[in-house]
Amino acid sequence: MVEKDTKSQAGERELPLPTPVLAALKSLKSLKALQALQAKEKLALGEAYAGSGYLLVHETG
Repeated sequence: MVEKDTKSQAGERELPLPTPVLAALKSLKSLKALQALQAKEKLALGEAYAGSGYLLVHETG
């Protein structure tokens, strides 16, 4: 992924989250389960895991 500023304010956009994703994030229980799953996957991948700081990412980080 390439991150950079837009050329102008007109180019900035907010991307809506799909309803199921938004509902899952609103549930603290679901968020904790997601974090636990990600921690498990991170351990399984070892050095192949690339931490991005994002909540929802590709399966290898």
